[in-house]
Amino acid sequence: MGKIGNVLTMLKILENGQKYTVKELAERLEVSKRMIKIYKSELEKAGIYIETLFKNLLLINCLKDICPLGS
Repeated sequence: MGKIGNVLTMLKILENGQKYTVKELAERLEVSKRMIKIYKSELEKAGIYIETLFKNLLLINCLKDICPLGS
C-alpha cells in the first residue's frame, strides 16, 4: 500500500479509541516504526492530533471540530 493508504489505514485503526504501540502499528501496516512516526507527523500537519502516551503508545486525539472517518 502507498503512503496515503497507510496513513488512512493507521487513522482507521486508531479511531476506535484503543491504544497501540508504534511497533504494533508498524507490524499491522508492514512498515518501519520510523514510518509510523512520519505518518503521525503528517496527520498532525493536517490537524489530526495523535497523542503519544508514555514512550511509544499512540491514541488518536482529534482536537478540531472535524474528525475524519466519522469519529
